[in-house]
Amino acid sequence: EILGHGTVTHRAINVTDSAVQLPSVAAKHADIMANLSNTGIVYIGADGVSATTGIALYPGDVYSVDVVNLNVFYVISTVAGDDINVVTYV
Repeated sequence: EILGHGTVTHRAINVTDSAVQLPSVAAKHADIMANLSNTGIVYIGADGVSATTGIALYPGDVYSVDVVNLNVFYVISTVAGDDINVVTYV
């Protein structure tokens, strides 16, 4: 158990150059990291996020946030095929 969190899960998610919603995963907290091998910038935000809006994640950047469900976020990359790694804490 990590600081009151019972379950920790990890998932790798491929990001395209079109905005996609993150999967429905109930969580209390999430760490979202742009892969070190990415060649573009991944943007994360609400519905309507674009490759010029939202929170910019350069390779290796991490966005850490308290959430209820991952599906509140959408992601898009300036380069199709970049990936993010998501660790959720329940």
